[in-house]
Amino acid sequence: MPPALKALLAQLIGLALAFLLARGGLVAGLWPIVATQAAGATLAAAMLRSARWWLPIHLGFVPLAVAAQGLGVHPAWYLAAFVVLVLVYWTSFRTQVPLYLSNRRTAAAVATLLPPRPCACSTSAPAPARCCARSPAPAPTAASPASSSPPPPG
Repeated sequence: MPPALKALLAQLIGLALAFLLARGGLVAGLWPIVATQAAGATLAAAMLRSARWWLPIHLGFVPLAVAAQGLGVHPAWYLAAFVVLVLVYWTSFRTQVPLYLSNRRTAAAVATLLPPRPCACSTSAPAPARCCARSPAPAPTAASPASSSPPPPG
């Protein structure tokens, strides 16, 4: 399950828990209900095995949203902030990689860090051994007999 869906599910579980406990009379008042929702969402996220950095987000999301309600900020500012965040982070919903804008200079600097040619390693090797800094020397074939000298450094 994508992390964003886990987060939504955890928040909904926390909401359901807070609603049921408030309806049953076990918690009363705004902040106890908010705290119950936050704790329930955090516990649900842990049970859904979300990444650890999600837990403080769940713990603070609804309490901060309720606290922000009292600031008197016009709702259009919240909408604008939401739209900007969606435009920047929309692809992270699928790929978990946020948008990183760069220019040609940055792309050239990154290209110098990459190997000069594709790796010819075996895909059957374990993951850490699968990638290599440079391709190994080609194995001798019948058409090109192996020489007695070692291959040149490459």
